[in-house]
This record gives sequence, C-alpha cells and structure tokens, in this order.
Amino acid sequence: MNLDFATTAFLANMALAEAPSMDTLTPDETRLAFSEIYKSMPPGPEDVASETLEVPVDGGSIDCRILRPSGTAKSVIIYYHGGGWVMGNIDDYDLVGRHIAKRCDAIVVMVNYRKAPEHKFPVPVNDCYAALHWAHDNMDMIAGGKLPVIVAGDSAGGNLTLAAVNALKSAGERLPDAVIAFSPATDLSWGSASLSRKAEVDPVLDPNLLPFVSMAYVQDGTDMSDPRISPLEGNLFELPPTLIQCGEAEILLDDSRRYATQAQDCGSPVTLSLWPDMPHVFVGFAPLLSAANAALKEAREFLDETLV
Repeated sequence: MNLDFATTAFLANMALAEAPSMDTLTPDETRLAFSEIYKSMPPGPEDVASETLEVPVDGGSIDCRILRPSGTAKSVIIYYHGGGWVMGNIDDYDLVGRHIAKRCDAIVVMVNYRKAPEHKFPVPVNDCYAALHWAHDNMDMIAGGKLPVIVAGDSAGGNLTLAAVNALKSAGERLPDAVIAFSPATDLSWGSASLSRKAEVDPVLDPNLLPFVSMAYVQDGTDMSDPRISPLEGNLFELPPTLIQCGEAEILLDDSRRYATQAQDCGSPVTLSLWPDMPHVFVGFAPLLSAANAALKEAREFLDETLV
C-alpha cells in the first residue's frame, strides 16, 4: 500500500499511542481513547462561530452544535458523527464540523445523538431523525431564512445518515436536498467481501471488532435487515443526489460500493468516489492529509453543482 508521507506520518503517530483494543475496554474507557485521537489533531478554523443548543428528543434531550462560517452560507448540513454508535461526540468532531463549514460555505449542525450500549437501537436513529425535524422547524434561527438542507455523516454517522433518508422515504416526508456519506456502514450483517479482502491493509478498522460493535448497538434478536440498521436493505429508488466517499484501503469499501451500485440500478443519482490507498474516514484527517483536503473540495463542488 503506497501512502503519501503525511498519511504515513499520521498513522505512525496513531500506532505509537498503542491504544488498547475496543473489546478490552468499558464503553467509557473506549470513549476516552477515541477522544484522545481527536485531541492530537489541530483545532478547526477559528473564524467559524459556534453555538450549542439543547434539542428535545423522545425521552430526553440532546445537544446540537451550530457552526456558522464567516461568509455567506449556501446551505445547512445536518451532520451525524462517527464512532461505532458507541464513541464520539460533538466536542471530538468540532474540528471536522468546522472544516466542513468553512470549505463548503455551509452552516453545520452537529448532532450529539445518544450512544449505545446505554441507548441501543433505535434511540440513535430516532435522535438523528428528531434533530433533522428540529432543524427544519428552526431554520430561521439557524440560518436566518430558508436554505437547502443536506444530511451528512461518517462511518456509523454515515449509516445514520442513510438510515434517516430511508426513514423519511418510508414516512413520505420531505427528503434532504442532498446527501453526503463518508465511509458509511450500510450492511450490519457484515456481509461485504472487503471485510476479509482488505483486513490486512486497513490501518484503522479491525473486522474482528465489528461483532462487538453490533452487540453494543443492537438488541439480541433484532432483524439486521431493518433498513434503519442496514440502509442497503432500504428503498433506494428516487433518492436525493448523494455523494459517497470511501478509501480503497478500508474494510468497509464494499459497503459503499454495494449501496452505490444498488441505488444506481434503482435509477437514483448516487455518486461513488473512491480514493486509492486512503484509510477509513480519511476526510476527518483534514488539514493534515492532502487527500482529505481534496475530498472536502470535492464535497464542496458536489454541493455547488447539486444546489444550483
């Protein structure tokens, strides 16, 4: 695998941290280890304004962080962060949201959905769905008026992004104007061939940990073909314009390929962008990786072309 210098240096620093395996830690210990990775990254652009609000959801409330670029915003991006449905929060992903806001000229609403195993499926999905409705109902406060709405996310958040679109379609509700998914998990039966084919070259994800992720997120006996769990199983006809970005050096490669192919066969405008030698959610490593910067530029161009 031929990685550029910046990629190699970054992954070497991650390896030197010698983080213990997820299956040996408690959920809270796992979250702390995950947060340490993001603390090692440079902060996001300082000229992006931040406001955190409490949003009501079924059975409680969650925080949503609104990140506003210094210039005129062209859209509102509802963003669901990654972390295996167990880890991550809007503090960890603040830098990612700031880069997206600045580079895409978008107001980014980061959703701090509740996490498994304390809050198993369908709570995270329902939180994301509720946050999207809240954003629609409060667009004047968020953006000062109506703007195109994009739903986006990475990894587990990419899964929640595509699951939210499925839920909207099933309910006959308004769909987002566009969708962006970075390295999404689309089949939680873990049936993609790349899980084994790419296991030796994926520097970020270990396929042996995926069953632990599933056990944390989903109750025993749950049908994994539920499209709110595995978006690949959903109705992929008449989807909004969708961009899926994925590294070719990751075990979830075929999750992206299979979803894109199936959606395209259904006639939906889904674009699959594959990046040679890039690891899982490489876009989150901006500005350290040149490919991550280029991927954000591609996302910006996709929105510019889609939202004309």
